[in-house]
Amino acid sequence: MLTRTIKITILIILILPVTLLAQQVLKPQEAFPVSISYQNNVLQITHEIQKGYYLYKDKISYSALNDDFELGKIKLPNGIEYTDEFFGATEIYRSGFTHYLPINIKNESIDTFNIEVNSQGCADIGLCYPPQKWIKTFSITLKNQEAVISNKEVQISEQARLGNIITDGNILLVFFIFLGLGFGLAFTPCHLPTIPILSSIIIGQSGSNRFKSLSLSLSYVAGMAITYSIAGIAAAIAGKQLQALFTLPSILKPKIPNKIEIAMMNVGNVKRA
Repeated sequence: MLTRTIKITILIILILPVTLLAQQVLKPQEAFPVSISYQNNVLQITHEIQKGYYLYKDKISYSALNDDFELGKIKLPNGIEYTDEFFGATEIYRSGFTHYLPINIKNESIDTFNIEVNSQGCADIGLCYPPQKWIKTFSITLKNQEAVISNKEVQISEQARLGNIITDGNILLVFFIFLGLGFGLAFTPCHLPTIPILSSIIIGQSGSNRFKSLSLSLSYVAGMAITYSIAGIAAAIAGKQLQALFTLPSILKPKIPNKIEIAMMNVGNVKRA
């Protein structure tokens, strides 16, 4: 019992710094909001950058999603020269900027168009976001200010769609759906080897002590449930930034000795075989 408590405590201690750090990191759409408006065959594109964040100049691009309009040549303002540990010598933006992109409307029968905006940025704490892609809408009939207000996302991610199902759906139905998914996970390849081992232990105890068999089953289920619940809470707090957080050197470096140890153990197993 004491050993199990110690393990759970250690797990919480390891996860807590990650969750606290995640709470301080903005989501990409919050750190780098983009607005677009149209006037006289020109798009006015504004990139806002929050304090403590920066965008890579060469990662910013735009593309038309269909043949209804064509984009002209992109002329971004000069950035700040910066030497990046991943991309080498490059240019970045640390403050918001606005630039103008000429376009040619080919299909005048419609007045609403979609444009794809691509960018990538980092936070000064050392966290770099994966490449971001947004779909923005602009209208050629709305006035300039109205067009800015009408900007919206027209592409919903899988995470957002799942979140809408959970928040807007019937709570009882959602419960049984996730319960069913939980049972389904028990038959994934990584869990299949544990089934005959656990079954033999439980069945072996069933003839002499049913209570012991039940306690063994509950210990296994409760242990898995607590572990994944804690991991799920941490992931929910971190949101989309959890994957990016695990790219931080401060998190990766402590894992290096463990990976080397596992590699040496595998080498030893191969030699013995």
